[in-house]
Amino acid sequence: MLVNPSLKQVADLFSEPPVVAEMQARLGMGLHPWEAEVVRRFFPPSGRVLDLGCGPGREAIALAKLGYQVVGVDVSGPVLECARENAVEAGVTVEWRLVDGLNVPAEPFAAVTLWAQVLGNIERREDQVALLANCRDALGPGGVISASGHHEAFCRETWGSQTEAEWFYPTGSWPAGELKYWMFTPKTLEALLTESGFEIIATEVPDSLKAIIHVVARRPE
Repeated sequence: MLVNPSLKQVADLFSEPPVVAEMQARLGMGLHPWEAEVVRRFFPPSGRVLDLGCGPGREAIALAKLGYQVVGVDVSGPVLECARENAVEAGVTVEWRLVDGLNVPAEPFAAVTLWAQVLGNIERREDQVALLANCRDALGPGGVISASGHHEAFCRETWGSQTEAEWFYPTGSWPAGELKYWMFTPKTLEALLTESGFEIIATEVPDSLKAIIHVVARRPE
């Protein structure tokens, strides 16, 4: 499968065994408090949920445990293999799919999640908009999307030496400088959703995780 050039770096890096192991170690965290609050406040009580950039399944498995029918997609085959095993061990059913990062399943969903810096992983802004437009088309009328990214003000204040222009360079089990994420302000993250055809519902920096900013929006009826 050919991966979109804007995501090839991510697809290659997140297929490396040390990086897969690092993500796997976060599985037991389940939903972050702010993610659980988004689900409680804005998601319908049941229905199909598309989890983009699902990794080893932290969010997808937690959502399945809440009773949602979840489709988890990722650009990395190795992390999807972990996700399949993790779902079996957790005793839940999740449909896993390998994608190029911009194309998404076309069937109607009640909600879409782009958590854990999925948008920030995409190098070109036009590709961020294209992905969000595909998400809009995958939602039924009134369907909800929740997207998060690194909060620019917090990153510059806390990790200033790891920021350059619009980029944040996180540390982890990869060589320094090999991974970069977009940083967002409330206005720049909202603009992506608005440009892609969504109506903004809420924009927040959670008290429990000030390094991120998230927007909840809906597809117009």
